[in-house]
Amino acid sequence: MEIRVRAIARVMCAAAFAVTAAVAGIGALARADQADGPSVLLLGGRGSMGPAELSSGDYFDAATQRFSAVPGIAPDRRRYSATLLNDGRILIVGGFDPQGPSKQAFILERAGKSLTNAPDMLCGHGFHSATLLKDGRVLIAGGSISDDVSSDCAEIYDPTVNRFQLTAGKLKVSRFRHSATLLHDGRVLVVGGAHASGGISHALDSAEIFDPVTGRFALTRDKLRTKRDDLSACLLRDGTVLIAGGWDNQARMLHSLEIFDPASVSSKALKERVPNSALKLVLLKDGKVLLTGEDGRVVIFDPASKKLSTAAGRMHEARTVYSASALEDGRVLFAGGRGENPDRVLESVEIFDPATGTFTASKNGLSGPRMEHLGVSLSPTTPR
Repeated sequence: MEIRVRAIARVMCAAAFAVTAAVAGIGALARADQADGPSVLLLGGRGSMGPAELSSGDYFDAATQRFSAVPGIAPDRRRYSATLLNDGRILIVGGFDPQGPSKQAFILERAGKSLTNAPDMLCGHGFHSATLLKDGRVLIAGGSISDDVSSDCAEIYDPTVNRFQLTAGKLKVSRFRHSATLLHDGRVLVVGGAHASGGISHALDSAEIFDPVTGRFALTRDKLRTKRDDLSACLLRDGTVLIAGGWDNQARMLHSLEIFDPASVSSKALKERVPNSALKLVLLKDGKVLLTGEDGRVVIFDPASKKLSTAAGRMHEARTVYSASALEDGRVLFAGGRGENPDRVLESVEIFDPATGTFTASKNGLSGPRMEHLGVSLSPTTPR
């Protein structure tokens, strides 16, 4: 199975004000108790078109709009996840090293200077999901066992005892590049992704729900309207989940939207078509969702009307494989990425203001070029 490199890696919906949120791929967010300090951590990625992974991070302070580089806080691998824990620490797990999916896990203190080893996971994970549960534990699910086999392994990290433990039941369908969304009732909706076996990979339309009380997954009776590999998902205020983008089995980018309703356990396709390609989603303070792509445009989804509108402005600099991170004041930080010249990695930064629909170039850039990195929002949050 060929692991395809997307123009923009999958990201769970990031929001600066949600109680908790699923964390995987490039974007990440959860609750942080500290009110001061950096607003966003940009972690790892690559600084050039070569294969070497960056082991550094850039902390962004929204008050001063300055970045501070910290070496040695990212593992030397790709496709790991970073989850902000309730105590402000960051759990970093999995990813691919030369031997395959890694079992290694680390803890990074908030605005920390170095990584601390955590116990190894029980399974290797890469292209997996990592979801902060309401009780502060983290669900790590699925991923790739090897280049041609997907994983059904799921385990839970408990920060109070610093231990990983297998869930009572495995995923019903082995999958990677899926989405995992924490629901209002504390369960986790796992949808889409790809299943691989015997060197053959195909996109999935199946959905399953993890119950942290029983520790088991259950397939939903309804499936997605479209098979989606490497999709994006976002929990809306009414408890439904917006599903966007992904790729079909012919490696074509999907421009359709659908809403999954956990209450009725059903999915409904929307009439709106997204003009962007390679989507990532950011939940805004007013409950609308920002959909960003690789062409410099952003569109906004209104859950009330189920309609899309195009923002007035475009990015000042075309970029792909960047990060989009929600700030506490409601704006969105766009950082790094690959430039219009495909051989150029960017260190420039722009901030999107939903109130005006425009981008402003930051007066300060990253400490160096960075693309395919994780953007971890560190902003304090207010419970619903």
